[in-house]
Amino acid sequence: MRSTSRDGVDIESLGLRIRFLRKAKRLTLARVASATGLSTGFLSQVENGQTNISLSALYRVARALETTAPELLAQVDEPLVSVVRKDEGPWMSVDSDDPPQLARSLTSTPRIRLEARECLIPPGFRSQPAWSHVGEEVVVVLEGSFSVEVAGHGTETLLQGDSMVFPANVPHRWIGGDADTRILNVIALPATQTTSHSPMPEPRHAGQRSR
Repeated sequence: MRSTSRDGVDIESLGLRIRFLRKAKRLTLARVASATGLSTGFLSQVENGQTNISLSALYRVARALETTAPELLAQVDEPLVSVVRKDEGPWMSVDSDDPPQLARSLTSTPRIRLEARECLIPPGFRSQPAWSHVGEEVVVVLEGSFSVEVAGHGTETLLQGDSMVFPANVPHRWIGGDADTRILNVIALPATQTTSHSPMPEPRHAGQRSR
């Protein structure tokens, strides 16, 4: 029986996938640790299926391995069409902010240059520091309200049903509203790019959160 985290991630399969890709690229644990800012001990535990990894840390590992977080989380045999059902997919902490933002991937097929996530933004949340990464970013408010601050533009407050598009390479931050907010976040990547996010803060585990 495979081990799973409280987020529902098959940590043994994920660890095997990371180790296989790292060795295929002839990278040492020390090299990946240096590129990600994570310790070799932590990475070894991840590869051996002994510990969970947050989405922020997984993005850093994916970038070091020249792949994407959805690809590392995906099943080995991918169908032509991939469906993610309501309430499927693990909720993971995106960053180390307090309170944390949680997200689940809606794109389990790694072949496309597209990242889509359902995100839960708690009241009082504020991205620290501001993010910047490649691609074009779209946010759509499904429930609640929150604000997006874009360097050189200012802050836009988005209510339920509102959407916003902006270049993701411009530093930006999310600011939580007065209540829990649920959004759809889509990032379109250039054809030559394999992952969007730059290194993010140290990993922080978060269990599944009900809606």
